[in-house]
Amino acid sequence: MGENILDYIIYAAAAVVVVILAVNASRYANMLDRNSKLPGAFIGAVILAAITSLPEFFTSLSSVTIFHMQDFPVGNVLGSNIFNLSVMSLMILVYGKKFRKARLSRVYSRIAIIVIIMYALAGIGFIAGDRLSIAHFGIVSVLIAMLYIAGAKYAAMADDITADESALKYVASVDKGLSNRQALGRLIVTSGFLVIASGAVTYAAGNLTVAWGLSNGFAGAVFLGIATSIPEVTSVVTLFRVKNFDIAVGGIIGSSMFNFLILAITDAVYLRNIYMVSEPKIEIMTLAGLLSTAFFLLMMIEREKDRRMNIVCPVLIILCYAGFFFI
Repeated sequence: MGENILDYIIYAAAAVVVVILAVNASRYANMLDRNSKLPGAFIGAVILAAITSLPEFFTSLSSVTIFHMQDFPVGNVLGSNIFNLSVMSLMILVYGKKFRKARLSRVYSRIAIIVIIMYALAGIGFIAGDRLSIAHFGIVSVLIAMLYIAGAKYAAMADDITADESALKYVASVDKGLSNRQALGRLIVTSGFLVIASGAVTYAAGNLTVAWGLSNGFAGAVFLGIATSIPEVTSVVTLFRVKNFDIAVGGIIGSSMFNFLILAITDAVYLRNIYMVSEPKIEIMTLAGLLSTAFFLLMMIEREKDRRMNIVCPVLIILCYAGFFFI
């Protein structure tokens, strides 16, 4: 352990920086939601989701182009998706009554359906292997990319949701006369630093997976998935605290959608079929993620008719994540 002390220090320090940057990114996204004409669903599910998922993007690309770890992108993406949904579910349970009264964009149901289809396509890719490939590039990846474009289009056309009054007061307290352009500029700059800091977290986490003997399996990929999810976790916690539940939920389900796009892009640049994964737990992880997203969809559809769904569905999502480790 002594020889890895530097990695522990880098991991801890970089993680703190990532948290700070992710909080600021959430603030600027919150400001855009208040001041711009962009739908909150688009800001959360597309802009914020893409920014907080940049660590997964660079980790997945580097794992196949530099380290030739074919299993890592799949484990990173699937592990991040279900972990993010679980953290959001925990926050929903913590905020209970306040969340149940919150208004959420109906477009998230459509995005959840798209994510479920993405899971199904990925599952088919895992089963079919090279039979659904042209050279090394999978037809599944083309379909996933097309679905992402459709999801982003739905978010762009969504009806805007007025943020909770306390969220608007919070934005007013930290908004020092920033224009939309300034808020967007700071969001872009913050995201750049977020990539750098997240890269340091990923680097240290990668070294630790090797030191712990996890580098050859899904355990290492899941560990990296949790490490690269720090921005999403920080973002959803921050947005729940200021009661901007709409962007918080959009950021998480949007990250799931964007993460599958990462898988498709990684498949395009890799010289082998990214879906040719030999790990035995791939089916369990795919099923757990699909079920978690299905429970999220059920909550979105029934939450206004039956308030109990705001409790039952998050609990089931958390159980899916826990079940993955014990099955």
